[in-house]
Amino acid sequence: MTTINSSRTYFSRTINFIAAMLTVMLLTFMVSGVAFAQLSGTKTINSAGGADYASISAAVTALNSGGVGSGGVTFDVAAGH
Repeated sequence: MTTINSSRTYFSRTINFIAAMLTVMLLTFMVSGVAFAQLSGTKTINSAGGADYASISAAVTALNSGGVGSGGVTFDVAAGH
C-alpha cells in the first residue's frame, strides 16, 4: 500500500508542477503581447531629435517586432535621410 500512496503523491506533485509551468507560460505569453504594441498612426523619423525614431533602421526594427496596428502606420521621414 505504501508504494501506491508514494506513486500517487509523485503523480500529484508532477501534475501540480506541470500546471504551474503552463500557467507561467500562459502569463508570459499574455504579457509579451502588451510589451510589444503594434504601430499605428503617424511616426516621425529624424536624427536631429524630437522624433519617434532617430533612424529608419530603428523604425523598421520596431515595425518588425511589433507589427502594424489597425488603421496602418505612416512614417514621416525628415529631409536628409
